[in-house]
Amino acid sequence: MSTPARPLRVALDVSAMRLGSAGVARTIVQLADAIDAKPDVDVIRLGLGTPPKSGSAARRALALRLDLEWYPRGARREAAARGADVLHLPLPRGPLSPGSPPTVITVHDLAVVRYPETLSGWNRRYSQRTLRRVLTAADAIVAVSEDTAADLAAFAPALTDRVHVITNGVEEF
Repeated sequence: MSTPARPLRVALDVSAMRLGSAGVARTIVQLADAIDAKPDVDVIRLGLGTPPKSGSAARRALALRLDLEWYPRGARREAAARGADVLHLPLPRGPLSPGSPPTVITVHDLAVVRYPETLSGWNRRYSQRTLRRVLTAADAIVAVSEDTAADLAAFAPALTDRVHVITNGVEEF
């Protein structure tokens, strides 16, 4: 008699939920719930914590800590420590070099490339400096639309074999 395969362990970065409740944060909640519903997958939520008050120094400090430590090194380190098979970061922030566990990065749009003036100063500068490295380090890239996939192909043509179009599937509220 064969032993049943153990569930796939997906470390899902939920840290964006600490900075807001709309957009990517809403997508993360529903993605985690959908993955949890699959019997052959275990979700490990990474980056949990109390959201700081909007506009506070603590909130700005958290955003900096996430960008400077958590995404480049901390998320992968925590995923590995918790036995994850794969790390999924649902926004284009993440490790700057390849490693283990393998990473999946979701890209919702390339506003930083196409419309940089629409981003805050820090977000624009950080994203412009790290986006190509994050994408290059990722083992797979999820584009949420064909338009985003086309933007990625124009921005980083060498990575098109890693891009998979998977639309967001959130419930109405």
